[in-house]
Amino acid sequence: FSSFVLKDIDKIQMDLNYGEGVFKGIKDALPEAKISSTKGIYQDIGPLRLPIFLVSFTSGEIKNERISFKTKLGESINLRLNCRENLLLSPYPVKLEVRDVKGDCDVGDVALIKMGGLESSLRNPTHHAVCEGLIIRYKPKVISVDEEPVKIRDVNGELHQLVSGSVKFDSGNDVATAISKELVNDLRLEPNPRKKRNVTLAGGLKMSCGLIEISIVVRGREFCVKALVGAVGPDTDLLVGMDVIQRLAEEKFTLGTP
Repeated sequence: FSSFVLKDIDKIQMDLNYGEGVFKGIKDALPEAKISSTKGIYQDIGPLRLPIFLVSFTSGEIKNERISFKTKLGESINLRLNCRENLLLSPYPVKLEVRDVKGDCDVGDVALIKMGGLESSLRNPTHHAVCEGLIIRYKPKVISVDEEPVKIRDVNGELHQLVSGSVKFDSGNDVATAISKELVNDLRLEPNPRKKRNVTLAGGLKMSCGLIEISIVVRGREFCVKALVGAVGPDTDLLVGMDVIQRLAEEKFTLGTP
């Protein structure tokens, strides 16, 4: 698993194929294994078919030294997490941002599951599973500055996923979060024409911007802010400023690259 760290995550995930030690669920990998909300994954009969394997998941969260996730087969899994890189000692669950898959054969984010050796008990010797690591696009507590998945509400309150790469997080923007006029129109939002704000942008450019209240969702957290209309650069629909970043920082999130 350590060799994976040396490669690009996108390349690793593209090279993964189901049936080669990679599975959509626990029952695909270990048909005789049992899944329990208290015991996790265990097997107490017969030899292990696979002592170690990868399993795709569609959602998940980390709390203290455990990870809970749902496999592509819909199995709800709760295991001890034995991976220092992704270990989070937090009393509150930290939601994992799972990469969107492009089809049923697209593996996506995976957990590395290891079945331990036989553990003696009063009844039967048992193999118990632990999660040894994660191959994930987005790190649990690191916000990607230019590829972070962000959702925004339209005029009816419905959430929409913004196009990847159209959202930027800028710690140098201490004025306000900004939104493009095109996105405002797409969401059918209406700025208050009587509310304007004079701002100085990077490079010294001064402009008068309309203000509009928007609601965005980042890592499962919803933020309502007054955004500047039009104060964004080319190919950017949403420029997230310190009004949101500071609140994320208070929850120990940092900015980085995926």
